[in-house]
Amino acid sequence: MIAHFSVHPYRRPPVVPDAPREGWLLRLTDGDGRVGWGDAAPWPGFGPPAVDVPAALTALGAAALGGEVPPFAGLSGLHSVAVHAFALAWADLEAQRRGVPLAALWAPDPSHSVRTHVLVADAEDAAAAVARGATTLKAKLGRRPLADDLHRVARVRAAAPGAALRLDVNGRWSRPQAEAALDALSLQGPSFVEQPLSAGDFEGHARLTARFEVPIALDESVLVDAVAAMEVASIVVLKPMFLGTIEATLELAARARSRGRSVCLTHALGSAIERAGALHLAAALADGGVHGVGPPSRGDRLPVPTSPGLGASP
Repeated sequence: MIAHFSVHPYRRPPVVPDAPREGWLLRLTDGDGRVGWGDAAPWPGFGPPAVDVPAALTALGAAALGGEVPPFAGLSGLHSVAVHAFALAWADLEAQRRGVPLAALWAPDPSHSVRTHVLVADAEDAAAAVARGATTLKAKLGRRPLADDLHRVARVRAAAPGAALRLDVNGRWSRPQAEAALDALSLQGPSFVEQPLSAGDFEGHARLTARFEVPIALDESVLVDAVAAMEVASIVVLKPMFLGTIEATLELAARARSRGRSVCLTHALGSAIERAGALHLAAALADGGVHGVGPPSRGDRLPVPTSPGLGASP
């Protein structure tokens, strides 16, 4: 039974220029004094406005007071990140009640560690990451002229010839730019290029998939139309923060697999609470894949907390 709830604002560094990342932590306390945490951090300019989140969290918390089951059925149209925060906090409490790590709520035999990629900015970053044991690197493209990005990727590849290389464009290329880039990038052997075109351009992504051998991964497109994204992409990138309930993420992962698609589960640059939740979800997938749940200090794996619940606090 939920005895108390509270909402706590926080700020993260900007993810787009001049737009600090606003987030809210939801704290649920049950009748036995256990505390569960969730995180709601909208992405600036994408999805419903952040101003709606505190009220949505308050509505969910108030509806849960005295209850034994999540109140999702009676509350429709709420901001998806608020629903995710509540679902994570509720699951944290439930796992603590059962005395099991969070991942064990969703899988009978979750992974004890998760392989994860490491974000790098340049060749120096890549060399340092590989020296620490990283086997999969990820670089962001699309903010600089295409020629500059292609040169940077070539230098990263030279610094880490044996690493898998993921390239994320965040939808910043036009169709002609994407065609030119994929043609040139094929020489560097990327494991995938993520979101080369805008989120709603499924036709353009389908053309790229048909024309080039470089695998295409879709991230933001999943939020526009998950079914269309699965038909077009070789890899679907799932961010639980933006998908609502935990079950929604697990269902999308299962649907993607049933269509022969790979799944990369990632955090959304939120708080330690959000990152821990993504780590547990990746562990529940137990697929041996490489996800994006945070950089390990050494090697290419992050250990999953073994204490009951989320195993993290603010």
